[in-house]
Amino acid sequence: MQGNYAKNGMCGKAMSLLNTMLQNSLIPNSVTYNTLIDGLCKEGQIDIAFSLFDSMKKKHCNPDEWTYTVLVNGLCKEGKLQQACDLFNELLEKGIAPGAVIYTALVDGHCKCDKIDIALALMVCVERVPRTLHLKSSTPW
Repeated sequence: MQGNYAKNGMCGKAMSLLNTMLQNSLIPNSVTYNTLIDGLCKEGQIDIAFSLFDSMKKKHCNPDEWTYTVLVNGLCKEGKLQQACDLFNELLEKGIAPGAVIYTALVDGHCKCDKIDIALALMVCVERVPRTLHLKSSTPW
């Protein structure tokens, strides 16, 4: 239910549900936090998203690659490239392997701020990200 609220632009209701969970001693996991952080970033509420990110860490729920990707993307969309790069460096320092999506967000952000040389350098990194092939068991071949 929380995911539906966040995805449909009703982050206030989703945050209320999170608070109810916490009041009832229920422990949210990274999926819960990531869903809310993503919704907040998409609504342009990056400051609240970062407050939730800090809360997540204080509750000993470790941010994962997707948490960082969503926040970096949100920062890039707002033209806050230095903060996005700082957060990306934090991800690296924590030993979390960045995926193609986070690099794509950084490339997009740098292009929109006319920092094409950095965007091109990042494209080289995107090309080095390992890709995996997922096949469904129902694949006819």
